Amino acid sequence: MIALPTILAVDDEVRGTELLCRTLAEVGTVLVANSVSEACAQLETNRVDLVVTDQRMPGGTGVDLLEKVATMDPAVGRILLTAYADQEATVGAINRGQVHAYLHKPCMPEQLLVTARTILERVRLWRENQQLLDEASEHARTLEATLAELRDAQDRMVHAERLSAIGRMTAMVVHDLRGPISLIRSAAGELTEAPDTLGEEAIREVGESVRTESDRLERLCAELLDTTRHSDASSPMEPAPLDDVVSQAVTFFTRDAVHQGVEVDLQLRSDRSLPMREEALRRALGNLVCNALEVMPEGGLLRVRTEADEDGARIIVTDSGPGVPDSIRDQVFEPFVTAGKPSGIGLGLAIVKKVVEDHGGRISLSKPPGGGASFEIRLPAS
Repeated sequence: MIALPTILAVDDEVRGTELLCRTLAEVGTVLVANSVSEACAQLETNRVDLVVTDQRMPGGTGVDLLEKVATMDPAVGRILLTAYADQEATVGAINRGQVHAYLHKPCMPEQLLVTARTILERVRLWRENQQLLDEASEHARTLEATLAELRDAQDRMVHAERLSAIGRMTAMVVHDLRGPISLIRSAAGELTEAPDTLGEEAIREVGESVRTESDRLERLCAELLDTTRHSDASSPMEPAPLDDVVSQAVTFFTRDAVHQGVEVDLQLRSDRSLPMREEALRRALGNLVCNALEVMPEGGLLRVRTEADEDGARIIVTDSGPGVPDSIRDQVFEPFVTAGKPSGIGLGLAIVKKVVEDHGGRISLSKPPGGGASFEIRLPAS
């Protein structure tokens, strides 16, 4: 059942309060007070929805009472009963927001009932809205607390993931550094322990092994530095011939390719000068070429070509190696994905992608008809 509203009727005349009780009993439970002090006592002990008060009373006026009511609970409805002589005070009280309605005495019961019902409906809506606002505020506080907990949990997860990533990277770095270091140590042992028994050819082979493993160590260190150094994406780009930059990046690895029996097919056909950061782009292309050579230790074909297009130029690096496994094709540009290579910590392609995107370009991977892997870089003309 819906509780009836509570109405406080205030009049210093007993007959006046009796008339108010009989009339207002139709719309709620009526409490009675015969003075301002009695009314204040009723308000302190009861939840009142509407106060109907006479203006002229000993010990205080109806306006004084309704002003206190507005201070105690602005949601309470307030009706003032006045004589015509009190109209000026009544209008002033209405203007100050202390009175919702006023009726001249004597007033018809029907007029009082209509006014009371209208104001009680307003009070009901006010309180319902206030309850909804309170509930919404409570929900907001709960959500804020939940979001704070989620942010803390996310921060902990990110921290844990960073530690895990550092651990994985450290393990990979140690694993990949241990191999070249062991070979260099073994070669050094051969040279120091039996220098007189080694022939010229054997010394040359040992020296070549040391050089090869030293190059591997240098590439690993460069890869780590590329990952940890600050991005140079904020530095200005200058126009440079794309074919020259590509040629320099490939030529650096020509000796390694010949040593492995890898044929290098370099086709420079872009004839374009593009805005770029030369050193960064050269390192990125070097990573692609180095990756291609690593997957063809027994020889093969490395084809690098450039082409101009309407928007800029393309660089295509294709190898005849075993190709990228389908299981990691979608993650091949993410850090720590090694694509099945025998060495490396899986940062090279992530670095390439970052450099290309810093140039406003994009990189993609495809599978050539004859097998292997093909990486295509598109760079914009501006």
